[in-house]
Amino acid sequence: MIKYDAIIFDLGGVLISSPFGALSDGARAAGIDPVEYAELFIGYASPTHPWHECERGEITYETYTAQTQALISAAGHDVDPGQFLSVLETLYVHEALLDKVRLLRKTGYKTAILTNNIAEYRVWWRNRIPVGELFDTVVDSHEVGMRKPDAGIFALTLERLGGIAPQRCLFLDDAAVNIQGAQRAGLDVILVTGEQQAIAALDAALS
Repeated sequence: MIKYDAIIFDLGGVLISSPFGALSDGARAAGIDPVEYAELFIGYASPTHPWHECERGEITYETYTAQTQALISAAGHDVDPGQFLSVLETLYVHEALLDKVRLLRKTGYKTAILTNNIAEYRVWWRNRIPVGELFDTVVDSHEVGMRKPDAGIFALTLERLGGIAPQRCLFLDDAAVNIQGAQRAGLDVILVTGEQQAIAALDAALS
């Protein structure tokens, strides 16, 4: 018996490489503690951080850079937050995992992308991933005004997949907080730590 009807994939850190490594590189170059650096740039725990607002489509990237520059300066550092978009554009597609998605589609699974993202990055990644060929739907945080781990964005994804029950969906993400949000929403999950690990975990979950 097939356990799942749909597989939902995060984008950064799953279908493409993770921006967190680039943030760590930036922290080392700036001589700033990596945890503090990441908090200044993307605000892990704060829903009111400019990055979270940008991912929900509430502000533009230009506004994000201005507001984040103020946070960085107040912390006593001299770093340009405007560089983050150029960092995102150096990421690369996990081609082996896309091949796995192709196989899942041929096998009959529905597939979706569920991503926290900004409008200014949309063209770059959509030019590199054949969305129409591989995915039934894309739920992008800046387009829907919600972001993971909010319960509403998981509910919306299930609705767009045709109203599939959460327990019939498997969700892959590289952020523990998003995995926890998906579990609260009733989905089964895979915490991704690498491309080959994700493929092996998928194989095990679907066997």
